[in-house]
Amino acid sequence: MRHVMKKIQFKQGKDASDMMMRKLAVNFLLNGKMTTTEKRAKAIKQFVDRIVGKTKERSEANKNFLLRKLAQVELVEKLFEKVGPVVKDKIGGFVKLERLYRRESDDALMVGVSWKYPIVMKEEVKKVEKSESMKNQKEIKTVAK
Repeated sequence: MRHVMKKIQFKQGKDASDMMMRKLAVNFLLNGKMTTTEKRAKAIKQFVDRIVGKTKERSEANKNFLLRKLAQVELVEKLFEKVGPVVKDKIGGFVKLERLYRRESDDALMVGVSWKYPIVMKEEVKKVEKSESMKNQKEIKTVAK
């Protein structure tokens, strides 16, 4: 029986809904923010809170749970390294929802999903300065033209 079982369901079926939740979660975890409909945002909040709760303690069982839900080894390692230490002493509510606007085409309420605590998943790309030989080659090509 499903007494007091609150789970947001989608029309596509179990497999398609599970895959959609996986895609939404991976995109959110990689980017740190996203804009989606209210129903999807509520579902992704529950899903990500459960995933982030498992990153607090690094164990084989938690790692297997995350791999089963996300199926990306690199992402799971990043979660343990970057998200786990930030939320170690927090109990729950790692994701916040913010109502933004209504979509013009179908009047669906759009919601912004973001971290409640400052978590940086993207690594900044450092610009490598060009060596002198590369600069000289470009100068030679421009003079030759």
